Amino acid sequence: MARLEKPTDLEGWRDYARRLEARASRKISKIRQGTYAPSVLRPLREATHGAGGVDIARTALDPRKGSPLVGRMTKAQVEAHAHRLEEFMAPNVSYYPSRSGEPISAKSMLRYVYAQKRSNEHAREFYQRVGGTEIPWRGSRPFSEVFNIRRPYAHKGDDARMYTERDPYKVHTFTNERAVKILTDREREVSTTRADKKMVEGIRTNIRKLTESSGNPGLKALADLPDDLLRVLWTVDDEFISGLTFRYEGNKEFDSDRNSPDDAFTAQSEDLFNGKDAVGYAKTMQVRPLR
Repeated sequence: MARLEKPTDLEGWRDYARRLEARASRKISKIRQGTYAPSVLRPLREATHGAGGVDIARTALDPRKGSPLVGRMTKAQVEAHAHRLEEFMAPNVSYYPSRSGEPISAKSMLRYVYAQKRSNEHAREFYQRVGGTEIPWRGSRPFSEVFNIRRPYAHKGDDARMYTERDPYKVHTFTNERAVKILTDREREVSTTRADKKMVEGIRTNIRKLTESSGNPGLKALADLPDDLLRVLWTVDDEFISGLTFRYEGNKEFDSDRNSPDDAFTAQSEDLFNGKDAVGYAKTMQVRPLR
């Protein structure tokens, strides 16, 4: 699109604004038809595919004032109006329909898609660091074979979705722009070191809660395992947390029944603790990168 030369006098500014309004009208028509697709919006192709258009004419998003009003503007007013039209004509300014039909801005969707991309990169970095870790209770298969990074809902492990790659949601799944912002902030947060630390702190807190009454130093020491190993144990499946919970509940039963001077953690029962499950194997595992 050819650049318009900026004027210096009042009538020149009015004419400049009218020409910008004509261009804005053509752009609004393309947005309504769902055909506005400059190269800068290519990252949104997947998220907006099949979305269709949205009509922003005569809404707060429509920068046009109309020729009669432009003709009555002062120089300061018409300059300000022209600047708003210039901003509207930027290629990254566009809108898509939400599930409710409300317009969602391309800028919001770009921020969301970029946040989602960084979140996926964060998950991939974790996968690369731990992918070669053997999972004994899964036939000593490596983490990379047991944990499918592309299937976020296929795993029972707590917080598994934090370390999986996900496609961005389609724009029409959002109810409004605020929903896009909320998810964008969430995706940005999960890819931070702060979120990683918070996750590991939560794992350690849960382990301590489930082992504090065991009287078993070996079980209590599980909370001191390396950060990445704890993440593997917590995300690969639910065997580790289930094993700890089983012992915790069993310990409470032993305490209440008073059937043994020993607690359930040290009881010699194959049903209760034979060392052949995720808890029993945990301290023998070594984190290895993806081969």
